[in-house]
Amino acid sequence: MRTMRQRLGFWTVAAVLAATSGISAAEMTITGTIGDAMCGRMHKMEGSAEACTRECAKHADYALITKDKVYRLKANDKLKAQLDKVAGHEAQITGTEKGDVLQVTGVHGAM
Repeated sequence: MRTMRQRLGFWTVAAVLAATSGISAAEMTITGTIGDAMCGRMHKMEGSAEACTRECAKHADYALITKDKVYRLKANDKLKAQLDKVAGHEAQITGTEKGDVLQVTGVHGAM
């Protein structure tokens, strides 16, 4: 009898671990302004938001600035080139969220 309970307990734990190990953050799309993580909401350089974002993004990550939150954007080189094209402008960013960081999987000009 005890052996049966032990087996049942083992398989229950194994099933729970298998079911939860594949859980990952859901991909989402957020619209906001492309800035940089160094300046956030307020650009510190004189000139356009676009120029400030491009210059500061050389030393920090790009950021997605929404009404409620500033997300730090983590992206590969190809996606960083797309972020550079929309720097200082509104865009839609697709990715997975972890706290205030978005792992970028897509960049689109805002519609």
